[in-house]
Amino acid sequence: MFSTLHWLCIFLFLYGSYYYMRLVDNFTIPFTHIALMIGMIGVFMENNDVLAIATSLFSGIAFSFYAVPFFDSNAYFLLMKKNKWSSFEFHCGNFAVHLFPCILTLHINTQFLHRVCAAVIQFSWGLYMTNGTLCLDDVYIPISKKIWYKLWFVTLLGNLCPLSFLKSVYS
Repeated sequence: MFSTLHWLCIFLFLYGSYYYMRLVDNFTIPFTHIALMIGMIGVFMENNDVLAIATSLFSGIAFSFYAVPFFDSNAYFLLMKKNKWSSFEFHCGNFAVHLFPCILTLHINTQFLHRVCAAVIQFSWGLYMTNGTLCLDDVYIPISKKIWYKLWFVTLLGNLCPLSFLKSVYS
């Protein structure tokens, strides 16, 4: 039968599906949804390598999403406006699909290869979705190229130094 972790994964995936289907208007799939699918595959297949890669993906996503207001103070507001979300919906969804997966995977140890695979997967998606520019204006909201590149740097840091890795370094 399913464990609590299995049910949490199902809930996150379904909630993420609902949350992002409101975001998607041109069959664009935000990367968080892909990362949640990878995490679910790791849980259901009981594959520690896939879970470790998902752990690094979750950290890269959380680092970059929570860094956005430091680079553009209006970005969250514009994203809420674009998708017709209330502040409450936005912040609950943000926590549920960006930070909560990081918290759930804090116990998973990652090796350098897992972290590099996560970075390659995420950057490959970014290059594919943007035809090589890494500017995800069509997926999220229009912001300057300079900010997108800063956010990709933060993403790379999150992929290579996930929260679970940082926890092991400082404990």
